[in-house]
Amino acid sequence: MDRAERLKLLFEDDSSLLITDTQLYEEPLPNQPAPALVSERLPALVPEPAPAPPTEKAQPEEDASSNPVSQEPFGPEPPPVVSDSEESDDYLSACKRTAQRKVKESVQNASLQPSKKDARKSHGRKIAAQNMDIMASPSNVPLSRCFCPIIAVSRLPYKYLRGEASEAIAQQFFTEGKFWMRFWNLYYIKPPPYLSTRPLLLVPAIQVQELVDEINDEFNCALSLPTDVHLGLMLPFEEDGTPQPQFLGQCTSREMKDKLEYNALTASDGKDDHNPPAGCTPEVGRSFAAFRKKIEAALEATKNRNKASKAKKRQNQIEKRQEWSRTLRRTQRYLGLRPRRPRGLLPPDLDDNVTWEEKQKAEHEYGLACGTILEPLNVEEPAPFPFSDEPVFICVDVESNERCHDQITEVGVSVLDTLDLVGVPPGEGGKNWMARIRSRHLRVQERSYIVNKDFIAGCPDKFEFGESEWISISDIVRVVDECFQPPYSGHIELAVGENAGKDGRSDVVVEGGLPEHKLHPRNIVFLGHDTQTDIKYLRTLGSTLFKDYSETPLNSPKKAGREVVQPNFLEALDTATLFRVLKRDTNPRSLGQVLLDLGITGWNLHNAGNDARYTVEAMIGIVLKSRLLLDQAAQAAATTPSPQSQAQKTGTSPEQAWKDEVEKRVAKSVAETEQRVREDCEGWEFENWTTEDIDGGDGCGHGIPDYRGQQALDQNGKQAEVHSLTTQLEATLI
Repeated sequence: MDRAERLKLLFEDDSSLLITDTQLYEEPLPNQPAPALVSERLPALVPEPAPAPPTEKAQPEEDASSNPVSQEPFGPEPPPVVSDSEESDDYLSACKRTAQRKVKESVQNASLQPSKKDARKSHGRKIAAQNMDIMASPSNVPLSRCFCPIIAVSRLPYKYLRGEASEAIAQQFFTEGKFWMRFWNLYYIKPPPYLSTRPLLLVPAIQVQELVDEINDEFNCALSLPTDVHLGLMLPFEEDGTPQPQFLGQCTSREMKDKLEYNALTASDGKDDHNPPAGCTPEVGRSFAAFRKKIEAALEATKNRNKASKAKKRQNQIEKRQEWSRTLRRTQRYLGLRPRRPRGLLPPDLDDNVTWEEKQKAEHEYGLACGTILEPLNVEEPAPFPFSDEPVFICVDVESNERCHDQITEVGVSVLDTLDLVGVPPGEGGKNWMARIRSRHLRVQERSYIVNKDFIAGCPDKFEFGESEWISISDIVRVVDECFQPPYSGHIELAVGENAGKDGRSDVVVEGGLPEHKLHPRNIVFLGHDTQTDIKYLRTLGSTLFKDYSETPLNSPKKAGREVVQPNFLEALDTATLFRVLKRDTNPRSLGQVLLDLGITGWNLHNAGNDARYTVEAMIGIVLKSRLLLDQAAQAAATTPSPQSQAQKTGTSPEQAWKDEVEKRVAKSVAETEQRVREDCEGWEFENWTTEDIDGGDGCGHGIPDYRGQQALDQNGKQAEVHSLTTQLEATLI
């Protein structure tokens, strides 16, 4: 049996291999199809002077003398350059064709699908649009009225395909400038300024569909464009008063695209047509809201996930951790454990004639005033500094039906008034301050039969800090909102121990049995463990205190004939975030894990009243522990260096200890995750901070709407409301 017969026996089931030229025949194989003539597209075209309508199908010119090209799946191939040993291999050519056939099959089975991250973002934008009734879908818009961002289309195989299919299609239609050598009618639209200052370049969806059709014809597959408008790849435009794409010119190269883009960038009509006109109908307002969401999705689709974006994400993570660290320092300031840096305080200006001792003394006094130098904290003495802003910490925890979260069953409220701590030493672990917490447990009377047991072990009847209060479902909102009004649960009985109020201020009682400071509006710090979830539950409950400021009326609401004072929220504090800063760990911990680390015994968690109480206790424990760690750092730095003690000082230095901890974490990880661990440990240092940041700065109202900004709303405030609501929903859902 010769070689030709052996090949036929091996590959008799594969007709494409049987007709492959293995150079065993001098004559063409029988029944071999003749090569077809395929017209070749010219890489460059002369654009028409007049703009073409978006529905016009681009017709490229064809070369008058077309060259014969074989109908292989991946186009013509140059003759292979092989060695003598390769020429003697009977199976080499057949193996090449087999590999190409497998790639072709992978393309035939492929589909254009967004990545999981893009799909999640699209889902978030879709939910946000549904909640605002601004849904837009290209299904009822003809293809002639749809456009695609050309930058997103240029990344089609890389972003929406995976594996061999992506490589094959990219090689055939996209690499080496092939994509830009096509005939494109280029349009542009200017996004709202807060989204981008650069024009968004668009091409008619008909031309993009032509490209997809060519891919399908070449690879015998059935790819189709993702039509979900929230993915940003297919954008429908209707005559609804919103901005429409403007024709730029015809593009057949990347250079021409760049020139046209520059023309669009420099073009300025001086009009702001991204907002609906004053006094427009609600339908027009919804159309403009949908337009903004559509353009935002298109800009997101054009982003390239490259190293620059990764570096930006890393920088954002570092900035976020630094803001968390500022939050912990502000909380220390609220509890009198750190001074508020005097605004406008300048470093000492000393002349050259002062002695070294005088210079050291001046710098020490300046450091004490700024808070860069702290005297050791004695937990058996009252707080060494005034309570900054004298806030009232109010913690709320909500429990709901585990199978229907809209059915709220319990609300726990715990209050810590910093003016109750005046003259009170914190004690070991903050036990004296914890004894000053007033706690309540509210149960919805109509839902007393609901007890969670499948996903969490509910214990609504085991409140550890007093008696539970039964409240009807019609009164629960009123009772919860009253906790944010004077006297801030001051009527709750509190057993005061022997360490209370050495200066007597916290024991001053006026008519009615309440201290004077509880009868007036105060600054509020909202506290929780995962505060955003608690605020969401309170809104679900019907509380008017946590609505977005653009939705809240300017006048204070009234309930049962009584005016409700809008609380002055300084900010929202999250004990999960504070604990991250304490441990310098990026992973959030449950309340039970936080209590265990702090040495606090938590009984019957998942009772709303207990959880609210333990959250306040955790905040006190975290702040005290972080402050004492700073004292250890100061003591280590003040150690007199000597040959024997220098090594000990280096070993006990907090910064050196932290670096050692980083190395331990790196050593425990596998080699592939070493860089990730190092990045997780960045952003917690204070070495390069300015003196303005050393005390944490001003409260930023994180998670709490700034009601003082209501007065700035104008007649177009509804637009700001839609944008704000969309941003909040995306941050929650994505």
